[in-house]
Amino acid sequence: MRPCSKTQHHRPAYTLFEILLVMVIMFILAAIASPLAFQALQGNTKVISAGDQIRGSWANCRYQAMDSGRPYVFSVVPNSGKYKVEPYAIDGSDPEAMIFMANVNNNGDNQGPIFEENLPEGIRFGTKERPVDPESEESTGNDYVSIAVFWPDGTAQNDVEMTFGSKEGGILTIRLNAATGSAVLVNPDHAEASK
Repeated sequence: MRPCSKTQHHRPAYTLFEILLVMVIMFILAAIASPLAFQALQGNTKVISAGDQIRGSWANCRYQAMDSGRPYVFSVVPNSGKYKVEPYAIDGSDPEAMIFMANVNNNGDNQGPIFEENLPEGIRFGTKERPVDPESEESTGNDYVSIAVFWPDGTAQNDVEMTFGSKEGGILTIRLNAATGSAVLVNPDHAEASK
């Protein structure tokens, strides 16, 4: 017995026009999405790079204090990218600094190198009192706020947590451990992002 032949229905192939149409639609969607993705990636990279720049400046501040035998301070202009590293002026208003300096060999001279820098364009500092606000107008003043003081023994005056960020890259936090003088970048949820 011969099996019955069944009619087979073949699915028609895609035409060249249909394939080109799908490719054009995918290309248009990719062209729309890629600048947004690139902008977000670039913004995030700039913020992380700024964090590394701050950590480097804190290390420089700590080194200057240890090398010169006098305290150095890291200061920022809130809601701007301006910061500086300079000798800490001990004027009697900080009792902890007075006690510390009484126990080290220091000639009382508060002169030393001053390093003024800026973060990459669009990235701004925040403080506990004035959180970073990348949406607002950038500060153009020179009202520096002391963030961290480094002692000649390599420690810092206090543990510090500072925020910085941009519209495109979001906001990151950097933490300074007073006992070791080391800094760690953390994400907004305070999970370690980098050591």
